[in-house]
Amino acid sequence: MSIGSGAGPRFSSPQRQVTLDQLQAEHKDLPETERFTQLRTAKKHFVDTIKLIAYRAETMLVQIAREKLQRHDDARSLVRQVFTSTVDLCPNPDQKTLTVRLHQLTTAAHDHVLDHLCAELTATETTYPGTDLRLVFEPIQASQFPRDQDS
Repeated sequence: MSIGSGAGPRFSSPQRQVTLDQLQAEHKDLPETERFTQLRTAKKHFVDTIKLIAYRAETMLVQIAREKLQRHDDARSLVRQVFTSTVDLCPNPDQKTLTVRLHQLTTAAHDHVLDHLCAELTATETTYPGTDLRLVFEPIQASQFPRDQDS
């Protein structure tokens, strides 16, 4: 059952209050070890720091993408598309590399930007944490797929 706006059923204000009261009563009946507690200040700062680092990394990728985009406003959505796209991980211990092969995006123009992002990320020569494998980023071209498979 959903309270407030969203995909669940809608309740009038009195119904919401009854449901809220019921949920709060159920929460009080839970053993102390199963209750949700607020994050302590130190934990909250840690989580906020992780979020800030992730946002700054995303912003740097957006700046790199903007170098190749006609419309700069499209950069953030393109980077998010890259984050949710399929990848193949190909470790090569002999060459000490971990190749991240990214699948094609929705348009040829975006694939051109993906090529640029891959080149820039590979140029950093980043080592995958906890290993001696250097990260190599490369887009998968349509010609690299077997004829019976799509991207």
